[in-house]
Amino acid sequence: MEKFKQCDLINTTYDYINCYGGDDHGFYGMNFHGDLNDNNSEYKHFDMSFGIINFPMPIEKINKYQEGILENITVEGNKEQGFHIHMEIKNCEERLVLEFSCKSCSIHFLRYRGIDYTNVFGSDRYNEEVKKYFYLEDAQYFENECEIEIEDGILLLQKNYLHKDGIRRLSLSRYYIQRKGEIVYSYLSIDGHHIPHKKLIHHKNGHRYYPHHIDLYGISYIDVDTLEVFNYVPRGYDNDYGVSCGESFIITGIHYDRNTNLVAYEGCYWGGPMDVMVGELTNPLDFNPELISIHELVDPEYDEVDDIDFYQWNEDSLSVKLDQQEVRNIELQRLRYCV
Repeated sequence: MEKFKQCDLINTTYDYINCYGGDDHGFYGMNFHGDLNDNNSEYKHFDMSFGIINFPMPIEKINKYQEGILENITVEGNKEQGFHIHMEIKNCEERLVLEFSCKSCSIHFLRYRGIDYTNVFGSDRYNEEVKKYFYLEDAQYFENECEIEIEDGILLLQKNYLHKDGIRRLSLSRYYIQRKGEIVYSYLSIDGHHIPHKKLIHHKNGHRYYPHHIDLYGISYIDVDTLEVFNYVPRGYDNDYGVSCGESFIITGIHYDRNTNLVAYEGCYWGGPMDVMVGELTNPLDFNPELISIHELVDPEYDEVDDIDFYQWNEDSLSVKLDQQEVRNIELQRLRYCV
């Protein structure tokens, strides 16, 4: 409730409204995005969400009111008893009054929309956030270790650390890259979700690179011959919970094409469907981080396909598999236009 009072929402503009519903329990919901009027605020946008509305909503009518003015809104109630919402929106010359009760509601304030590709690795703020994990690299938190064979005689030793405190779990892994029986590089990963990659990238420039993760988000590359390293953690989508990076694409698989210097990343956004993101990888130690979503190309409305997986690179196209069934070819010319 305090967040709804944080900024004045009266007579703000909105550019997105989506009412949905009719699930197995008969519940409805609504998402609402807009822009704030206060030029002195660090926040420029807001996203509202109302969930578990337990009576029919005029979905088609509401969804026609795209782009307009939020003339008035009041939110009353609490989590225990539910919330009562009064909204008045105006689109062109029409006006719609919505009055409903719901079980949940939330509002998030944003500094920017979309994804910010700025690399936050090495920033003071990011370094401070990572420091809280350092204590884990101690014998009392040691969990297990394993040795992973990469290729070309390169081995990866992984030591895992875990601290359980009630429902709170903090994990950290120390990795050692070994070449000809000698440790040549080590790095820390504060993410406990990634499985280490088991292949090198044999690049068109003649160098060999090992991709790895120091964080849940982003990707790092090390030249296994020169030991030069590039770490990338994107700022991602904006957040109002006080950390240096928000949500961005989580890379789980990497498929490089020597003929084009393009790379296809398999992965997802947290809790979302699998997708393939394509980017440029002419120089792995200073790559262009902007990516194009194959899902956005083949099914931008996300109403026909759930998961998209990498299949293969071809001479003139990229093949992906849709929902583990149909293989779809995306012309390289189309990809190059987007990347």
